[in-house]
Amino acid sequence: KEFISRPHWRELVFALPTTNPEIDPFNLELTTTTSYYIQAMKKEKSLCDLTPITAVGLVLTSDNKFIYGVRSGVEGILNIVPGGYVSGNIKSLNPIFSAFYSELEEETGIGPQNISTTKMIGYQTDPHHNAFCFIFGAKTIFTSHDLMKMHLDALSTYHSSKKSGKS
Repeated sequence: KEFISRPHWRELVFALPTTNPEIDPFNLELTTTTSYYIQAMKKEKSLCDLTPITAVGLVLTSDNKFIYGVRSGVEGILNIVPGGYVSGNIKSLNPIFSAFYSELEEETGIGPQNISTTKMIGYQTDPHHNAFCFIFGAKTIFTSHDLMKMHLDALSTYHSSKKSGKS
């Protein structure tokens, strides 16, 4: 069977060392695994012996709209943005918050300096990804119009670069 669907995703990922763990968010025992192992666990449930950690955000614009997007690679699936696995490569005292900020900047272009408030508002299990998900609430200084313009500018740059043969 082909277990690796994203060979370019090469990183360490934080996980909880068991499946269906009891959670105390103030005292977590973490381990690291590879993005390849996570992909294999998604395809072959019998491999599941740990629980990867993700961080997602409910980001409110300054004109009181939530940010969401179409999930890349999966046609028609809407997702809150940002969201992603907590990287074991992050060198931080709080890698979970750092992962949220990293995903936010990578997926929206919003840096931490453009956020007026951030809070961890909850956590849940994610059976679809066999993951444990920390949920953040944040408010950006940008309006939804500002973000749409940033998105369209980035998309234009991407298409222009692809057209001229750049990777």
